[in-house]
Amino acid sequence: MLQPIHIQNVELLKEAEGLVRRDPQLAIEMLQPILVDENCIESDRVRALLLIARACLFIGRVAEGEGFARQALEISRQNGLRRYEGLSQNEIGIYRFIAADYEGALGHYAVAEQLLKENGTELDLSKVYLNMGNVYNRSNDEILAIEMYERVLVIVERTGDTLTEAKVSTNLSGMYGTVLYDNETAIRYSRRAIELYEKLDDLIGLGKAYVNLAGQLREVGREKEAVEYYLKSKELRRFNVEPTDFFSMYRGLITSTIQLGDIKKARELFEEACEHPYSKEELPGIAFLKQVEASLLVCEGRHEEALEAIDSLISWIDEHQAEEMRGDMLWLKTASLRGVGRTDEAFDTLEALLNDISRNTRRRAEHRLVQVRAHYDLVQARNHAEMERLRNVELAAALEDATRLQRQNEEYLAFMAHELKSPLTTIRSIANMLKSEAHVSDADRVTYSLEVFDISTRMFDLINQVLERGREVVQKTASKVDVATIWGHVLGMWRHRVAEKQIHLDTTLIEGPVYVSGAEGSMVSILDNLISNAVKFSHVGSHIEVATRGIPSTSDPTSVLLSVRDQGPGLTALDLSKLFTPFGRLSAKPTSGEDSTGLGLLIVKREAEALGGRVWCESIADQGATFFVELPLASTSEYAVDVKRTS
Repeated sequence: MLQPIHIQNVELLKEAEGLVRRDPQLAIEMLQPILVDENCIESDRVRALLLIARACLFIGRVAEGEGFARQALEISRQNGLRRYEGLSQNEIGIYRFIAADYEGALGHYAVAEQLLKENGTELDLSKVYLNMGNVYNRSNDEILAIEMYERVLVIVERTGDTLTEAKVSTNLSGMYGTVLYDNETAIRYSRRAIELYEKLDDLIGLGKAYVNLAGQLREVGREKEAVEYYLKSKELRRFNVEPTDFFSMYRGLITSTIQLGDIKKARELFEEACEHPYSKEELPGIAFLKQVEASLLVCEGRHEEALEAIDSLISWIDEHQAEEMRGDMLWLKTASLRGVGRTDEAFDTLEALLNDISRNTRRRAEHRLVQVRAHYDLVQARNHAEMERLRNVELAAALEDATRLQRQNEEYLAFMAHELKSPLTTIRSIANMLKSEAHVSDADRVTYSLEVFDISTRMFDLINQVLERGREVVQKTASKVDVATIWGHVLGMWRHRVAEKQIHLDTTLIEGPVYVSGAEGSMVSILDNLISNAVKFSHVGSHIEVATRGIPSTSDPTSVLLSVRDQGPGLTALDLSKLFTPFGRLSAKPTSGEDSTGLGLLIVKREAEALGGRVWCESIADQGATFFVELPLASTSEYAVDVKRTS
């Protein structure tokens, strides 16, 4: 039985979890009592620590947040909480990522993946893969990043995790923008992320998506729109952002404002950013603001100050190996040196910039070549694996089909043997009687001869069915068959028999061609057996209704429905359960003593299913029966749906 304190904590944890992103400080305050509660179970304490760690992330308390995550890890290890151990490793990995310790982050994510594969959920794993993708993305290993994001999308499709889909859409937008240079696709992914975050009412995520979209709008020269989205993000989230996001937002906003010529406003935004606690953290993102400051000083004509700031930043770049920023700084330095008249130094710096660009271009090209080769090998391996899988699937399917076909044929032939045995026995009995009785009247001989003729005709029909089935198995080819034409042919064959029983045949048929895919013999067999069954079980002078109609999926027919309704004895519930089964003997009997092999409806079912359709019956005892066959159309080409009624 759950302890009251645990039930209370579960409710508290659930409430706090909903606040972590919206009001992280309040979430931390709510969770504090769980940390000091001596009666609290350890899993609840770990959950509280992980939520506090995440909340600290949103308010910039980075070192403190990582400490809470490590506490959660230690308690999980001590108490054998393997799932929470994995979740703790994932959380620590996030903090290592923020600190630009990408190798350390991947190490924690790898441990988390292993633990959560065995003890976690698919949702847990999707978060780890998403974080791995972010590391690979940041460290310029785009192929592995895409691989991780694809893993996440596979899980999202199964779990319906809207939040994770939103995050992956955001990340893919970045990949398309910065790696593939497909800005329009990048913008489309960003707008999808915004749509999902709006659906979730996730203001933090929405703020991030705004920043992402703004950056992509800048890439295509839409600076005014970019500023609008930067300001939306700034207003929406205020300072509840992750450090890297914080710098990206302000850097982009300030840069776009500079591009629009409002240097004064750009300076105000820079000073505003410097007041935030993140500016006092030892984080790589600080360099973004330093770079912006240098750009502002150049734009303001304060070249000596700009040079001092640039040299300081270049030293920071050398210390932190942030080589991707060196080119921008050298360009700014060139502009500042020219601004103070130090032309020779400006040319030397420009030469260093060109060398740097050349070196970086070559390095990036080599890196890209390695990635392309890796991607090619990956694609080739996937293609080979998929081809092998498909080949095995096809072989298995073919073997299954062959086995099923053999079983069906054996079963069918067994049915036929059973049905042929009875008339053969009758014929042999008549022959023995004629042989043993020397004095048989001529009238009796005629009677016996007619009986033998009838029986032999029945046998001939059965044998033809066997031969026809054999030919269809061997010669089965897909072709387009017109149902209307086959109906006309079959109804013509039964004209004389219908007249003999004085049956009124009412038809309501689609006028014009109605095509289904399959062998003509299959359609003839279906319709012939349906009519045969209806005639046999119809009373003299009754009606048989034959109809076809299109079945629309939306506005266009996708299937054709065939129906045959008789006014015979109908079927009981027990009879209905025996329909379409081998040797299914029914209580209803043919109305004029006709023979019934019991195979006709089974043949209808199998042929209909072979054409991708289905068959069923609706009947009430003593009120007749209606048999339906639904078949998919061969194409979606238009045809007339007017019906023609005949009697």
